[in-house]
Amino acid sequence: MARPAPLAVGLVRAAPRKTMQERFRGKVRFGAWALKEGYALVETFEVSSAPAQDAKTIGAVRDLVDRCSIPTLIVMDDVPEQAVDRVRVGHELRVLTVAPELVETQR
Repeated sequence: MARPAPLAVGLVRAAPRKTMQERFRGKVRFGAWALKEGYALVETFEVSSAPAQDAKTIGAVRDLVDRCSIPTLIVMDDVPEQAVDRVRVGHELRVLTVAPELVETQR
C-alpha cells in the first residue's frame, strides 16, 4: 500500500499585474509540481515584497502549519527571504525552494 504524501504549504510572490485567472493557473501548476515531487500541497499563499502588507498572510500560513502539523514549506525562489524567516520562527520546517522555470513547465 502506498504511503500518503507528506503535507506541505506553498508560498509564492504575488503578481499584481496578472489577472486572477493567471494567478490561479500559476497556483495549479505549483500544486502539480509539488504533487509530482511527492507532496500534498494543502494551500498556496501569496506574499508581496512589503513585509507590513504580509502580516495577515504570514499569520495565516503559521496558523495552518500549526493546526495541520505541516512539516514542509515549498517556496518559489522569488519570495522575499524575510517572509520565509517570519513563517519559520518557532517551527521546525523543511524548506524547499523552487525555481519558477520548473513550475512553469507543468501543463
